[in-house]
Amino acid sequence: MTKKKQATEKKPERILYVEGGGDHNSSLRSECRRAFSLMFQKAGITEKPAVRPMGGSQQAYEAFCNELAIDENHTWLLVDAEELAPAPKPGDSADPWAHVKDRDQWDKPSGATDQQLQLMNVTMETWLLCDRDALRKSFGPKINESKLLLSDSSLEAKSKEDVNKALAAAVKDTPAEEYSKGSHSFKILADVDPMKLRLTLFWADRFLLEMGAPIIKEGSASRKPEPVASA
Repeated sequence: MTKKKQATEKKPERILYVEGGGDHNSSLRSECRRAFSLMFQKAGITEKPAVRPMGGSQQAYEAFCNELAIDENHTWLLVDAEELAPAPKPGDSADPWAHVKDRDQWDKPSGATDQQLQLMNVTMETWLLCDRDALRKSFGPKINESKLLLSDSSLEAKSKEDVNKALAAAVKDTPAEEYSKGSHSFKILADVDPMKLRLTLFWADRFLLEMGAPIIKEGSASRKPEPVASA
């Protein structure tokens, strides 16, 4: 009696289009992919998406729309909010497409869901400010932490200008002397503790949950606490 080999279906590739990584900088794009891969690993995401850095946000949006026409269910877009997006309370719904419609005149593509658009509110640097250990590792002990913004939920209410000013002032007396998005951003992101993001920033927690991070029962920045089971 012959045994029939059961064909295993290959799972569709999960693709995340990301703003950043430079337009023609292969080294920076590699750093971007590595940083997000490490973040996903530390966040407990077992089915990590393939990260595709696209340079500018418009390029990322267009690539996302093109891929969405091929596969509606396994494609996501991550971009900077640039301007303050609403910072809802845990359990609230989010409307990222309304934000990018106002800011960039981007239409929500046919077939897209709200979950397929993810925002770094207000920029990726907001995420970096959430982890002072990661900043200290990159800039050394001379970083002036008193110049940094509080690493709590109020970070998502700080403008891009406020975030950049705080970061510039904090690193001014370090050997690096200044923060450079190209030189520092993804190297720092690779060291960021995703749990700090998830406990602090609504939009970061929302993103990591969508990518497959386990649910946090207590302290989640985007979800209501789990109800306590009655005895």
